[in-house]
Amino acid sequence: MSTFDTLTPGEAVAAARDDAPEYKRITGLKGLAADRIPHYTTQTAAGNTRKPEQPWVAHGHLDKFKEIARVEWAKDADPGTAEVFYADDSTDLIKRGELLCVERPITTADEDEDRTLSELITADGVTLTSQHIATGTDADGWAHHEYRVTIAYDGRTYTQTVLHGIGNKEAPELVETVHMLVSQSMTALAADSYEDWASDFSSDPADWMPEKTYTDNVQMAKDLMMLLGTERYERYAKADHDA
Repeated sequence: MSTFDTLTPGEAVAAARDDAPEYKRITGLKGLAADRIPHYTTQTAAGNTRKPEQPWVAHGHLDKFKEIARVEWAKDADPGTAEVFYADDSTDLIKRGELLCVERPITTADEDEDRTLSELITADGVTLTSQHIATGTDADGWAHHEYRVTIAYDGRTYTQTVLHGIGNKEAPELVETVHMLVSQSMTALAADSYEDWASDFSSDPADWMPEKTYTDNVQMAKDLMMLLGTERYERYAKADHDA
């Protein structure tokens, strides 16, 4: 009996890489076309495809496979499109919003809980680019570098500004940046109100951070959930930070 799982374009590219963790790696065969099994495919609140909770079996004329040679981001195609190259020299384009169904080991949520943040991010194919835009000093005298960072996942992007102390001469790093933004935004999202959030940092209201900081962090949480999907965002928030 074969088991199958569906992959977004970004997940397919990541799962075809040599350095993908074994539990995420494509085993080499294309399975059923994802549109043949729509009753197994639901949508999350953010509109991202949710994978079936149980594996399924190919039967009869649908039980046809093609060996996958590699999966790469497609050139000269719409953003977020992956190209699947097969051993017989044929290809498929998997566009944003579509799924590739492949034969590979099925991992459970419990197994995902054992993965560190860097392992999850690497397996998911998340990337980061950054640009140094300024050096300055804030009202408290803290000297810092200001960077504009862009996180990319599955053809979507999210851009945010981050600050690094002057002593930190390295550009923002992927895992550290994702950890910081997810943790910072989750803290605000989980709070019942601005007062609840602000009082966690100081018992004296005179020292509370501005309410705009709270609302900006709540919006950042929503933006990151749109980028990553709610389940992945929550999984990153819970994962051990190993960077």
